[in-house]
Amino acid sequence: MPEKAWKRTQRVHRKRLGLQPIDVGQQSREGGVDGENPWLAVESKERKTPIKWLVEGLARAVSYAGDSRMGIMIVHFLGQHHDEDLVVMRLVDFEEWFGAIDE
Repeated sequence: MPEKAWKRTQRVHRKRLGLQPIDVGQQSREGGVDGENPWLAVESKERKTPIKWLVEGLARAVSYAGDSRMGIMIVHFLGQHHDEDLVVMRLVDFEEWFGAIDE
């Protein structure tokens, strides 16, 4: 049986970020994430279609940042405290900024 696309995405993220998978039993009991290491807890999601405004906004920030800065997008939802705003960045930028992940 072929591997499900979302499962492959989780595996790729775990490999690139040096994450360990969470035991399925532990995940269901504790509401765990898809991968972890000593300083990251990662939930991986895969969707068929991109969120256009999110992709375009991040692309604009990355383009403007050039080579010396990191382009990020911050998303605020009306009515929420700004501490809950989301910071969005590309995986490649995350890897370049933080370097190799050592366990």
